[in-house]
Amino acid sequence: MLLASLSLALCPAAVSAPARLPFASADLPYAELAERFLADHGLTGSSPDEVVVSAILERDFFSTRIGQFEVCIPRVDLEDKETANDYRDVCAALCASQRSWVGWLGEHVADQEELLDDLEELEKWVDKWKVAKLRELGEESPRNALDLFKASDEVRKLSGSLAQRIQSGGVLGVSLEAAAPVQLALMPRRKSFVEFLCFAGWILPDYQASFWAPGISSWTEFRLDGLQVIALEYPPHTTPVEGDYENSSSMKDRDVTGLEQQVVQLAMNQLLAYQHGDALPSGVISGLTIEMLIELYGACHTRNDGDMRARETHAREIFIAGGQSEGGRLPQNIAESRWRTDYGKHHYTRILKQVQKSGASSDKRNRHKYNSFLLVGDNESDRFVVHAPVYGPSAGSEQPPAGIRGDYLEFLRAYNVAFMHWLRVDAAGGKKDSAQAFARLMAKITADDTEATFAEALEEVYGSPLTHPEVDTDCLEGRFIKWLSKQ
Repeated sequence: MLLASLSLALCPAAVSAPARLPFASADLPYAELAERFLADHGLTGSSPDEVVVSAILERDFFSTRIGQFEVCIPRVDLEDKETANDYRDVCAALCASQRSWVGWLGEHVADQEELLDDLEELEKWVDKWKVAKLRELGEESPRNALDLFKASDEVRKLSGSLAQRIQSGGVLGVSLEAAAPVQLALMPRRKSFVEFLCFAGWILPDYQASFWAPGISSWTEFRLDGLQVIALEYPPHTTPVEGDYENSSSMKDRDVTGLEQQVVQLAMNQLLAYQHGDALPSGVISGLTIEMLIELYGACHTRNDGDMRARETHAREIFIAGGQSEGGRLPQNIAESRWRTDYGKHHYTRILKQVQKSGASSDKRNRHKYNSFLLVGDNESDRFVVHAPVYGPSAGSEQPPAGIRGDYLEFLRAYNVAFMHWLRVDAAGGKKDSAQAFARLMAKITADDTEATFAEALEEVYGSPLTHPEVDTDCLEGRFIKWLSKQ
């Protein structure tokens, strides 16, 4: 079926898969770490059928309702000033991301202007939080932001209205079954995140093998039933010591908004999957959320998709004054691949154009001017040309060798984002007409009575099929790759 092949082509990894990073340690004492989580929450000696996750969140976490999201964080971690600031900034960022999405949906959103204004007002309220109050939470303190900051009746009404309208699907003109917030648990410390992960394997014995597995020390998010648990620290950049799961590196190392970008992308992945279900292939969701980060922050610094391996420089030696005489292990230099050197500043169009131009030079027998893309191997000498169509039934027929797989994943990631950007800004002619067409596309796949696949909805809205083997300008992909060549 076209939808299945489109989904495969648009995203090699399903949205529900946990985001992982390089440098995973081997096995950990999973049961012991689960016990530590239980002990921290006063549940030592409990059995899985006695523990209710929602009760843990209600008792030991602080929460804020931000439109579709319920954002929870361990109360004890808010004592740290930086963590308290991060929590406020993440809540504000989730307001902005929902505002961006509602804006993309255009006039097809019921009462769009009112909804945009309400999200902006909620963001202003969040920005005014006094971080000192977050840092002074006691046993008797309120467990939610509305009560802690003594929100006015107007803010309470606004918050409740936003939650109801977005959660129910009313803003999209649909009725979402089993409407519920997208619940996020933010874990500021690697230690508590990994212990929570081990607890998930303990409370879900049928899925224990998935949670108690080598490499979990590198995960940055996981799902526990309806709860999305997100780490706010990366694993360390250095190769970990055996059994180490506590050391970390900051998500702000490359950009001051790196932490907000990470949470926004993972949370919006979940929201779009919830609102649109199977109508949006996972690759479309991934492309849209990265496109949103670029719109909001001017770049994307996250590590949730594409080639997840580290790019390392060769081993090096250096004298460190005062260092141990027996030497030590220096952090590895993590070099960005060519796909990420500008962090998506230009929606990956420039790197794609370069790869397309190189593909044409390497594939001179091909009569098609635009459909060749030259990929590079890990050793920087191997070459492989992949041809459009990248989408549709014939997608994936040209599988690159193992040594080029990483570059291929980065190519797909960039191609998806650039295609979503093109749909929004150029696919229907001018920017305004393209924005309106994109809004119609989202409305069509969201309608209660729709049975159209994403590819079918594209053809209905734009009057052209998504792709065909010739990838000429009679199909969307053909028009897209021609547009790429002119960027």
